Amino acid sequence: MKRILSTILISLLCFSGAMAQPSAVKNVAKSVFALKAYDAEGKLIASTNGVFLSADGTAACPWSAVCEASRVEVVDNNGKTYPVTYILGASELYDVCRVHVDMPKAVAAVTATDAAPKGSKLWLVETADKRTQTTQYEVDKAETFMDKYAYYVFDYNNHKPVQGSVFVNEKGQVVGLMQQSARSLYANAVDVRFVSTLAASHLDINNSLYAKTALRLSLPTDKQNALLMVMLAAECKDKAKYEGYLADYIKQFPKEVDGYATSALQKLTNNDWQGADTDMQTALKVATDKAEAHSEYARVMYQKLIYSADTTFTAWTFQRALAEAEKAYSLNPQPQYLHRVAQIKFSMGDYSDACEKFLSLAKKDMPTSEVYFEAAQCKTQLGAPKAEVLALVDSCLAVAPRPLTNLSAPYVLVRAQLYEQMEEYRKAIADYKRIRPIVQFGDLYRLQSPYEKKGVASLMYVTDAKDKAVFFWWKTESFCNQHLPRIPMAGLNPQKRYRITELNRIDKTPLAFEGKTFSGEYLMQNGLEIPYGHNADWGKANEWASRVLLLETAE
Repeated sequence: MKRILSTILISLLCFSGAMAQPSAVKNVAKSVFALKAYDAEGKLIASTNGVFLSADGTAACPWSAVCEASRVEVVDNNGKTYPVTYILGASELYDVCRVHVDMPKAVAAVTATDAAPKGSKLWLVETADKRTQTTQYEVDKAETFMDKYAYYVFDYNNHKPVQGSVFVNEKGQVVGLMQQSARSLYANAVDVRFVSTLAASHLDINNSLYAKTALRLSLPTDKQNALLMVMLAAECKDKAKYEGYLADYIKQFPKEVDGYATSALQKLTNNDWQGADTDMQTALKVATDKAEAHSEYARVMYQKLIYSADTTFTAWTFQRALAEAEKAYSLNPQPQYLHRVAQIKFSMGDYSDACEKFLSLAKKDMPTSEVYFEAAQCKTQLGAPKAEVLALVDSCLAVAPRPLTNLSAPYVLVRAQLYEQMEEYRKAIADYKRIRPIVQFGDLYRLQSPYEKKGVASLMYVTDAKDKAVFFWWKTESFCNQHLPRIPMAGLNPQKRYRITELNRIDKTPLAFEGKTFSGEYLMQNGLEIPYGHNADWGKANEWASRVLLLETAE
């Protein structure tokens, strides 16, 4: 009986306290909102409160409500619903986060500048079902953390508050964000000043804290950091998030070419040629740097024409790609634009003009390994003496960074092959020794036995550090217009990424995955699709050809 009377007495005291609330407290209701979070199937998974911190839609709410949500929305004091679009920062330890709500203008609450002392009276303002309720509490403890913020513990109150509702002082200033104690009889609150400081950086995109929620982090205002954030997003497995970040970048920097070009290249991977073309047409119309727009348009076309076997999309041709590249160079004669022209000329079979352009770049503006090597390829196609080709490959390696990295491996191999063709066997052996330790000291994995009659045989060697590997593949039966069996690799580090280089290439064009990187997990689960035939000069290709792939970890 006494317990019942005590409960009634406490309720009456709370009610009388609420009735005696200052008028400033009532005004805070305009800044408090109801938050609803849904999963991917549209099921409600959390219903809490939050508060607007600024007129631009910046708000505070519980992190646990949104950390695994696919969609989050808020209902303001007027009953209008708005989506939560970005996470600005979060603290898992204190279960609070700062988010952005997409709305025209929010009614921002005033934040208290000082902590509320022990014994002070605060009012809890909460909203549910379009009704606002206030309840008076008394601060029992105000524990300091990070030297300046308060974590509040309140006296017992039998009221069951809504998570994320706000405590305000008599001036109507927000003091803290409500958290229900695990003991259930006591309420706690995190200093709202702390919540206001939460800010994720562009590097936090790889932070596991934000991995489960479909909400994206907001892009930084700095263009380079924003672009880096988009690039990091591409490494994540969440395709929808990556495409969202890319769209955010284009929206935030609508006159920059790189957003449209990145979007177009992404669409190439989905065979969305028309979508990629639309992106680049938009870039030509709105981008500030017209020369860069034309050059990137040429690059996107070139990528499709080189790496895709599609013949249905006829709007893109080498001639059109060349016209875009030449337009870029005419608007702004930068060496990278001339380089693009030369690459397209080479692909069109105009080796003489391409060689002239590569050599002019190598002598003055772009003395890089890539350009020297491209000039050497032109000389080879023109039937130049091998000594002349070798001189260019020597220059290619001479300007390469020291010590030589995996990026220089193809150049070393080509020089070795030239030495061999010129009967310079001693030099050839010296170059081959660069990859011999992998085979000599690495672990052997027998992947596919030739006796199983699957038409292929395969094995590979992997170093102890799992940073390099050599994959051997032999074709043992005749195939015609068929997909050869994929051979999953073994012994790699599933977390590392490996760059692929074919060592014994006889094809005129590289394999589709030449120079690309794949995770060890992908290679061990899927392998690589190796074409059934060769695009090689007559006499080099045969039905029983082999492939040797060098795998090196990519930084």
